[in-house]
Amino acid sequence: MSAVKLKIMVKACKLRMAAGEDLEDILASYPALTEEDKDQIRA
Repeated sequence: MSAVKLKIMVKACKLRMAAGEDLEDILASYPALTEEDKDQIRA
């Protein structure tokens, strides 16, 4: 995943988590993400 895409995904996840969603549910809603992508977002 490119650095720009990673930054956008992290921001989107943080916003959704602030709204009360669980990180794993958020990541599951993006089926195009690979496990490696998900690991980078979790870090």
